[in-house]
Parts: sequence; structure tokens; C-alpha cells
Amino acid sequence: MFSRSTKKSDPELDEDGVSTLHRAVIVGDQTELKACLAKTTPAQLEKPSRNEGYHALHWAALKGGVSSATLLIEAKAIVDARANSALGETPLMVAATEGHHGYIMWISHHAIYR
Repeated sequence: MFSRSTKKSDPELDEDGVSTLHRAVIVGDQTELKACLAKTTPAQLEKPSRNEGYHALHWAALKGGVSSATLLIEAKAIVDARANSALGETPLMVAATEGHHGYIMWISHHAIYR
């Protein structure tokens, strides 16, 4: 899933180009995610990963992680954020591609009623 990048290093990103916040979402570690969110600014919340250009909410969509997404939305993540990629996917687009129907329903509701 992760590839090495030769781009200039960012102290907030690990060698795979993801932050601790992203990693907590990717592995579904709710305790670590809550700890990260407690010290995360809105700007950091919307910082994309280096390789895929995904924001934390995109990673939750990729994994079908409604619990993680709920925490991210409560922390004011942008529901329809575009990935920093050629396709500019939204979390909804990522969830649809992966076939995460429950997540699709959940994020659609939050996009409408935010």
C-alpha cells in the first residue's frame, strides 16, 4: 500500500508519507486516534499524506472505518475534502470504489446534514 518517496521529508510524516493521525485511522486504533485528535489543529487534520494525497477522512473511507470517521467529523474534518491527487477523490468516492456501503450511507448523511 505504501511506497517510498524521494520527496523532501516532512517531520510530521513517517517514511511511508503518512502522519501518526493517518496511521491511527489506517489501522483502526481508536485510542491513538483520540490522542492524536486531542493535539491536532484543523490545519493538521486536513494535511494530506505524501504518497496518495489522502486526508484522514479518505483513509477512513478506504478502510470503511465509520468509527474513525465519526471522530474525525466531530473534530471538524471536511466531509467533501478532495484528495491531493490527479483524480481529486472525495471520501465518498473512495468508499464507493471500495464498496463500503455502510460508510457511503453514513458519510452521505453527514454531507447533507452538516
